[in-house]
Amino acid sequence: MIYIVAIILISLFVIFFMFNKQEKKVFVSPDGIYELTVKNKFELIPSVGRDGGGSKPINFILKKNGKVITNSKKFNEPIDFRNGDISVKWKLDAQLVRIALARHINLETGEMLK
Repeated sequence: MIYIVAIILISLFVIFFMFNKQEKKVFVSPDGIYELTVKNKFELIPSVGRDGGGSKPINFILKKNGKVITNSKKFNEPIDFRNGDISVKWKLDAQLVRIALARHINLETGEMLK
C-alpha cells in the first residue's frame, strides 16, 4: 500500500513540474540592436480561467546591444497582462516596442507606456 501511495505522489510531482516549466521567448528587433526576452514567472499553482487557464504571469528584459535597459521588476505598477497576451511589434521609428495590446516600452528610457 505504501508503494502505491509513493508511486502516485511521485507521478503527481513529475506531472506538475512537466506542465509548470518556465518558457522563454526571445524577440530581436529588425535592426538587431534590441532584444526582448519574455519569461513565464514560476507559479506553484497556475491560475485558472484566463486564456483557457494556461496563461501565466510574465517577466521580461529589454536589452540594447547586450546592455539591460529595463526589466519588468523595475515598474511601480504590476504587469496586468499574461503570456497569452504577448504580441511583439517593433516600432523603431517611434522608439517603441509593443509587447501586448495597448502596452508599449520606450526603447530609450525603458518606460512602460499604456
